[in-house]
Amino acid sequence: MASSSMFSSLLQSLPSSKFSFRVTSGIGTFYNPVLGLLESKLANQLELLTRPPSDHQDLSYLSARWLHNAMSTVIFANSNAKTSIVDLQNALSDSGSYCKWLDECLDDNIRVLDTCLILQESLSCSKLHLSYVKAILGTLMHPADKQVSKARLLRAAHAVSQCVKLAQQKNTEMGSKRSKLETCGSVLRRMGEKLYSLEDQYKGNGWGVMYVAHMITIFVCGVMVTAFSVGGPKKANMSTISISSQSNWWLALSALQQRIKEEVETKRIQKMPYLEELEKMDSLFICLTQRITQALEDGLFPVLLDEEKPMKKAMGDLQRCVDELGHGLAKLEQDITELYQELVTSRMMLLDIYPKSSAIPRVYLELDEPKRQN
Repeated sequence: MASSSMFSSLLQSLPSSKFSFRVTSGIGTFYNPVLGLLESKLANQLELLTRPPSDHQDLSYLSARWLHNAMSTVIFANSNAKTSIVDLQNALSDSGSYCKWLDECLDDNIRVLDTCLILQESLSCSKLHLSYVKAILGTLMHPADKQVSKARLLRAAHAVSQCVKLAQQKNTEMGSKRSKLETCGSVLRRMGEKLYSLEDQYKGNGWGVMYVAHMITIFVCGVMVTAFSVGGPKKANMSTISISSQSNWWLALSALQQRIKEEVETKRIQKMPYLEELEKMDSLFICLTQRITQALEDGLFPVLLDEEKPMKKAMGDLQRCVDELGHGLAKLEQDITELYQELVTSRMMLLDIYPKSSAIPRVYLELDEPKRQN
C-alpha cells in the first residue's frame, strides 16, 4: 500500500494540552471538611494509576484500559465536587469574591462540557474506522471455512483500497483547518494557566473540592487529547505540572505525570504516539493487507487457512485486537457520558445558588448530551 498506515491519516495530528499550575494543600479546609478526605483518596487512586496492574505489566498510559481507570478517578472527583456545592451557599454571603469564584467555576464547567463532546466525537470517529476493519475481516473470515477464494481476496483488497481513500480524503479535509481536538488542547491549557494565576484567591475560601476536581479533570482530559491525536509529523509535547509540596497527593500526581511524559517522549522519537489499541490495530491491519497482496501475487488459489499459515494468524491477531479496541472504546464512551452528566448536574446546582438578581443565563447552552451505549 502507498499509505504507511490506515489510521495514521484518519485524524489530524495534534499536540497534547500544555498547562502548568500549582495546587496548595488545605484550600477550603476550614470551610469544607470533605477536601481532606478527597485528597487522601485521590492520592491512593493516583498511585494505583502510576503503576500497572499485576496482570498487565506492559500497560501503556495511552491505552483505553488505563484511560478508563483514570476517568473513574475524574468522575469520583467531580462527584465529590457536586456533593460539596450544597455547603457553598453560606460562603456566597460572606464576600463578593465568592461570586467571582462561582463565575470561574461556571466558565470552567462549560469548557469541560465542550471537551466531553469533542472527545465523544473523536471516539465516534475511531468507532467508525473500527467498523471498516470489521467489514474487511467479515469479507475474509467465515468460522467454518478452511480456505479463502480468489474472489473473496479481491473483495477484501477493494475494501482496503476504499478505506485508504476515505482516510486520505478525511486527512485532506482536516489538514486545511484547525481541528477540534487541537482547539480542545488549547482550551485545557488556558484553563490550567488561569487556575495557576488565581491560586491565591482560592486559598481558604471553601471551594477547594471544586478546585481539585478541575485539576484532575484537566490533567486526564489532556492525556486523552494526546491519545486520540493520531499520526502526523507534529510532536506531542506534555508540559510539566507544578504542584506545591504541601499537598498530600502531589507526590502521586508528580510521579504519574513524569511516567506519562517519559512514555510520550519515548514514543514520539519515531512517530506521534496515540491510543495503544488503535496503534496496535494499525500495525496488524497493515500486516493483513500485506498477506492479502502477497496471496494475490502468488496466484495460488484457494488460500488455505491452516492455523500455522500466515494468513490465518494475521486474521486471528487482528480480530482479537478489534475486539479489545471495541470494548475499550465502549468503556470510554460510557465514562465520558457519566462525566458529562455529573458536570450538567453540578452546573444546575451552581446556578441554583447564584444570586437571583444576576442576569446570568440559567442554562448550560445548547449542548447535546452524549448518548450512552445500551
